[in-house]
Parts: sequence; C-alpha cells; structure tokens
Amino acid sequence: DDDAAFVRKSLLLARLEAEPGTVGVLLRVRDLGLSLGRIEELRERIAALRARGKRVVVHLRGADTRSLYLAAAADHVSLHPAGAVSFAGLA
Repeated sequence: DDDAAFVRKSLLLARLEAEPGTVGVLLRVRDLGLSLGRIEELRERIAALRARGKRVVVHLRGADTRSLYLAAAADHVSLHPAGAVSFAGLA
C-alpha cells in the first residue's frame, strides 16, 4: 500500500531527525509516484533534518520535475550516471 509505505518513510525521517547519533541521511529516490502534497511533506521532513544540523543527500536514479523538486530541499543532489532528466512541469 503506497499510503502505508509513505507513512513509514515519513516516520523514519522523523525518528532520524530526533536521533542524536545521526549526522546525515541519504535518500535514494527512484520512481516517485507521490502527489505534490506528499512531496511537500517530505520536503518539510528534509528541512527539519537540516535545521537540526543533519546533512541530507538525495540520490536520483532518474530525474523528473517532481523528484527534482523534492531533491532541491537537500544539501546535495546526485544523479545516477545513466539517469535521464525530464522536465514536463508540475500538474
């Protein structure tokens, strides 16, 4: 279930935010089939991690407008060498 998976990931990011031993987080983004609202929630989680001094790196397998929007909230973004980049606008 996509909703359950999203909730698990969001809660994990919240736990990592509160974990004093966590210095950074690597997010591997593959097929990002989330609504803009869900992406905003993840961006807020990324912002909260960064506000706590934790470095956030997003690695994209391929990049579309939504995944780039999410990744832009991170400290660093990397793209798989064979990954494609596609900009089609937000809808």
